[in-house]
Amino acid sequence: MIQSAYYGGKDTRKFRIGEKVIVKDYRQTNKSTWILGIIKKIIGKCTYIVNMLELNREWKRHTNQIRKTKVQSRLIDHEISTEFGETTNSDNPNEVVSKEIEIAVPSRPKRNIKPPDRLIYER
Repeated sequence: MIQSAYYGGKDTRKFRIGEKVIVKDYRQTNKSTWILGIIKKIIGKCTYIVNMLELNREWKRHTNQIRKTKVQSRLIDHEISTEFGETTNSDNPNEVVSKEIEIAVPSRPKRNIKPPDRLIYER
């Protein structure tokens, strides 16, 4: 019997157009970073085009490289509304909210490395 019949298979994450997400950034290979973006287009079952607000670029990303976020920012709401042609009711439209997202990725514990015991000949 198929395993999915017993366990129901893996839950797939679905994102909607206009949804705020964080996306894996591969520009720096030695650092794990995530950047805030908005889902712009759904290409396939697990592939999306994400509009990166900070970089003014679009990246193609797989579902495994996208995470949902609960970040609430006026700047993001303002840019979403202007992109989709809606009007905003902001108290101060010239106010710019600058927020850098730093997500701490838990690293694995480091092991203690001790020097090897060398074979020593005694005479």
